[in-house]
Amino acid sequence: MKSKFLLWVGAASLVLGSIVHAEPEKPKFKDDPIRLEAKANVKLDVPLRPLLVNPQIAVTLTWALQNQPAWLQLDKQNEKLTGTPTASDAGAFDFRGITV
Repeated sequence: MKSKFLLWVGAASLVLGSIVHAEPEKPKFKDDPIRLEAKANVKLDVPLRPLLVNPQIAVTLTWALQNQPAWLQLDKQNEKLTGTPTASDAGAFDFRGITV
């Protein structure tokens, strides 16, 4: 295993005028930790919602990433982890999914 990093996700409640709609169920990750296998010079493209037990397709989720390897980026708009590791970066990466 190369390193550990954190992926944060949270769901927002919807407020319209003085009516507050029920807050969606808190997102939960299927696995903990979640393992990514990174191959040298092969682009990694990981959709994030399928990593959740309850993907909540119609709910806006807020994502954040912390302590990730330099080559790995969070694409918040498309809800993906992306990046291309070099030969020295290849290997297994475990990360914790944190819900807020």
